[in-house]
Amino acid sequence: MRRPRTELLATLRAEGLLFDGAMGTLLDARRGQLPAFDCPERLVLEAPEAIRKIHSDYLAAGADVVTTCTFGGTAHKLGLHGLEPQARAVNLAAAKLAGEAAAAFPGALVAGSMGPTGLLSIERRTDFQDFYRNFHVQAEALLAGGVDLLLLETCNDMMETRAGILACRDAMVQTGCDALLVVSFSTDALGNLLLGTQLAAAALVADHLGVDVIGLNCSMGPDEMYRLAGELRRLVAAPLLAMPNRGLPRNVGGRPVFDLPAADFARKTAAFRGLGFRSLGGCCGTDPDCIRALRAEMAATPLAPEAPRERVPALTGLFEAMVLATTPRPILVGERLNYHGSRKFRNAVDANDMETVVQLARMQVERGARVLDLNLATRDVQRQMELVRQVIPHVSLNAPRPLMVDSTDLDAMREACRRLQGRGVLNSCNLEDIDKCREILALARRHGMMVVCLPLAGEGLPRQPEERLRNARRLCELAAAAGLDRQELILDPLILTLGTGQPEDRDNGRQALETLRLFKAELPGCFTVMGVSNVSYGLPAAFRPVLNNVLLHHAGALGLDFAIFNPMELLHRTEIPADRWDLAEDLLLNRRPDALHRVLEIGHEPLLTESVPDAGGDALTLPEQLRRQIVRRDRHDFLPRLEEAARQSAPQRLIETVFLPAMAEVGRLMESRGLPLPYVLESAAITQEGLQHLKRHFPFQNAAGRGRVVLATVKGDVHDIGKNLVRMLLAHNGFDVTDLGADVAAERILAAVREGAADMVGLSALLVSTSREMRRVVELLHRDGLEVPVLVGGAAVSDAYARELGRLDGETYPGGVFYGRDAFHGLRLAEELADPARRRDRQRRFAEECRSAAAIEAPAAPTPVEAAPVPAAPLLDPAVRVFCVDVARMIRDFNFEKQCGRKLMAGARMEKGFYESLLRTGEKLLRELGHSSLVAPMAALGLFELTQTADGGLTIVHGGRRLPLSLAPACWARLIRCGGKPMLPLLVVTLGGTVSETVRQHFDGGDYLQGYILSTIAAELADELAEVATVTTLAELGLPRAGVVRYSPGYPVWPALQDQRILFDLLGAEAHLGVTLSEAFQMIPEYSVSAGLLRRDRESDGTSPVTTGH
Repeated sequence: MRRPRTELLATLRAEGLLFDGAMGTLLDARRGQLPAFDCPERLVLEAPEAIRKIHSDYLAAGADVVTTCTFGGTAHKLGLHGLEPQARAVNLAAAKLAGEAAAAFPGALVAGSMGPTGLLSIERRTDFQDFYRNFHVQAEALLAGGVDLLLLETCNDMMETRAGILACRDAMVQTGCDALLVVSFSTDALGNLLLGTQLAAAALVADHLGVDVIGLNCSMGPDEMYRLAGELRRLVAAPLLAMPNRGLPRNVGGRPVFDLPAADFARKTAAFRGLGFRSLGGCCGTDPDCIRALRAEMAATPLAPEAPRERVPALTGLFEAMVLATTPRPILVGERLNYHGSRKFRNAVDANDMETVVQLARMQVERGARVLDLNLATRDVQRQMELVRQVIPHVSLNAPRPLMVDSTDLDAMREACRRLQGRGVLNSCNLEDIDKCREILALARRHGMMVVCLPLAGEGLPRQPEERLRNARRLCELAAAAGLDRQELILDPLILTLGTGQPEDRDNGRQALETLRLFKAELPGCFTVMGVSNVSYGLPAAFRPVLNNVLLHHAGALGLDFAIFNPMELLHRTEIPADRWDLAEDLLLNRRPDALHRVLEIGHEPLLTESVPDAGGDALTLPEQLRRQIVRRDRHDFLPRLEEAARQSAPQRLIETVFLPAMAEVGRLMESRGLPLPYVLESAAITQEGLQHLKRHFPFQNAAGRGRVVLATVKGDVHDIGKNLVRMLLAHNGFDVTDLGADVAAERILAAVREGAADMVGLSALLVSTSREMRRVVELLHRDGLEVPVLVGGAAVSDAYARELGRLDGETYPGGVFYGRDAFHGLRLAEELADPARRRDRQRRFAEECRSAAAIEAPAAPTPVEAAPVPAAPLLDPAVRVFCVDVARMIRDFNFEKQCGRKLMAGARMEKGFYESLLRTGEKLLRELGHSSLVAPMAALGLFELTQTADGGLTIVHGGRRLPLSLAPACWARLIRCGGKPMLPLLVVTLGGTVSETVRQHFDGGDYLQGYILSTIAAELADELAEVATVTTLAELGLPRAGVVRYSPGYPVWPALQDQRILFDLLGAEAHLGVTLSEAFQMIPEYSVSAGLLRRDRESDGTSPVTTGH
């Protein structure tokens, strides 16, 4: 019998619940003893006792909640194993199994596990309803089986998550089962979901959809997850849940090995309670021992009950959240995506010209619009629905701001809610039709949207502000009855035009402003909005921007929250002549009876014009324009420009100068976290369209001479999104690719290699359990003498596992096995292996690494050395951490004259005016850097233990290796102490290689001054980036910046420059950052810095600390 919902919620806010651990980990331990392991859900029907025992073991260990074996139980996922018709039966049986086990433990609960469907919202063939149907079937069966909670876990796609939440809610209503709804997200180390959505945005959407519990699970251990947990606590009102993995696994022989002891897992996970996470559990790698230890930790740290918290008002797009409390007012809502208000937009929509639609959206974003108003209303409701389905995905993906859907049609609003990825606004409802108003408010509540409320009633818009306030109060009452808080309402005082000339309209401005003042004073909690441009409708074009900006100024002074406005017309008061400003105020505030007459006499030209800018720019060549369009996902006139370029250059030349460099730049941006996956796919789609266009109109041979590649996702693994991206990149970069698909047997891969005379093989595996199939492929290739290079990738694979795959019974696979950490790294590996000389060098290095790895598998224990007394700092996990830095933020704080101008002038005598010209050039370059992809700041940080030998030498002890450094013995006393151990923080930072190449191009082209200025800026930025990394490291250690100095190999205190190799290997600088070392141990690209951190010596040691390391 289910416990009452109110009782469960009280428990969640008091002591919390302890969820169980991994199901797959325990099933994997019994591999070979159980049937059908390719699909754990099948075991519910074929080996129910095994599943029941796992549930009982977790409950005996102290778990409050056991989770059904239905993570992959959607119809789509089960269909990959031929079980789609049995989807309901599988989920029903799983719920009953868990319930039978729970019945033996009083008070135990059952959570119905619902994992991702395997579909992606950005795929054109995937629809909201696809997600909804899959989850609804599963939720209904789990509820019928008696679960107490529905757990949407490992969520990584916001449309899928929203559909899942609604499907669960509907299934509860239909079955009469009021279970709790839990949503748990899975992110990367930077807190981004699979499609690039930031955790904050995802959690806020779930919170405003009324989810009962929000949490994090999978993808990382407790240390990594803890760094993200504070943000959830700050933004989310719902109770919180943390279910980390048992640390980060090692892949040993195709099986995951989790090294974190159960007691340490429990201690680290219990620390989440200090951040407000009352409910805890485990994910991959955890077992009953972990849950037993975690139960003991929770019992030792009881918590006082927590009062319910209010939700944080916010809007979100596909990627980012906009917390309203911290967003400057008024928030601009771009108005140019209006089917009736913008001829350019209407023509583009009617012509299905989504490139121009996206351009109009981006223009507004670039000029400061934080929200985009989208009005697609047409008389033909069916046509309006089609436009909603067509336009919203394009705008959401390419101009990812929250959307305000402007429509009066309920069906169109419903369709828009399904298409929105984040939390938007419905615009609008009013009191003219009470039943329709209630439906719109209910729709906003169901989808977690905000809603604009207009104070219109049956008699239309009242003239007097007090009457409008009365109507607004009535709207607030209806909203409360629908379950909406005031913070989810946006009240519009309704500004009407001052251009009619009618005496009764002269006070329209004053009435709207007074209504706004009343709304802010009498209806606290509600937000406000105003359609600013309405005030100037019908007035001369020259004067409209003036009056609009004057109204914006006055409304902003009264606290207006949102302004629907054309951001292209946004002007500062100083840009408007004083006489025009005064005239606009005369008209707005009805200060002079002849104000309108005087306005109509003005005949000046418009202040601003709206146009879609040339995507290329006047200063760029045609190939450069095309390259930039691919990188920026700009389809506007792309194919006509390409056709023009093809008449000037051979198609093969265009591939070399346009398509390959553009996709290389896209890859670099993705690797530096500058582009999320949807943007990469959009750039790739433009590339594909361009190549197909060239083939149709200008026949040519594909440049497939770079090599033949066979790609496959290995047997037992049906996940092939990453492999498909690799296929696309290889094909677009001149490789002849044979893609065998997913779930491919090793024998079939071998046959394809033999038949196609392949030059290399690419293998993908998402699951650790299936990655062992890679070894089978390597063994078969070696057996038959087909010693081609093998590229491996996927979430289950690592560089160390690649070396393990290459060691076969005491010998090394001659072809080499190489790990591609992502699709673009895989492309670079393929390009390297396509060159015979570089391939031989790679294979030689691979053989050496395999021998070296084998030699250190049984390392000697380090010699204990008594440490000198050093101030202690908190323990920091020694794992390497890689992160990106926002280049716009760095440049915003950059003072060119102070940091570069005087340095450029040092010792020089310049003609009058030259210094000012130099400053203008430098500041222009700096602005361009902030809006280009020339700079991609990245950093790798790590913390490593040191020992001191008998002769005073310092040695790093890490990963079973002892690495002697040339640091001066005196540095022993200057090491930072962490957890009682002497440690050396290391860092490598880089601006990326594009800026270095650009500097070189300036010099090669004879533009020496431009190259010199850009080089100086880059050098300063690199040093600033090193400082950011230093401050970040010390902050995590709890140490102040003062008293700590950066040193690089090659300085007197650290004399051996070859120590760079040790530093690079430990931090994985080449793999993570793309930074390499020359034979002379110089860093490539040039604008990079490497260093270690030491405490400052109180007495001068005669050395100079590093300020730049390039």
